[in-house]
Amino acid sequence: MPVFDKWPRWLLWEIALPLALLNGWLLYQLFQTFQTPCTLLITATLFAFLLNYPIERLEGRGIGRGISIALSLL
Repeated sequence: MPVFDKWPRWLLWEIALPLALLNGWLLYQLFQTFQTPCTLLITATLFAFLLNYPIERLEGRGIGRGISIALSLL
């Protein structure tokens, strides 16, 4: 950017480094706040993805989806 080319390099580092550290700290705080819901959502998504395979195989054998789900969860 032409405007920033005129500034001394040390001044750019003194502005950019604290902003980068502040953004990193804020992201960390945000992750700490939403850690439990994110963990639950990721775990539920993995379970749904992995349990879909046996459900589809049972459906292929002529068993209804509801019964296939019940059998997979047992």
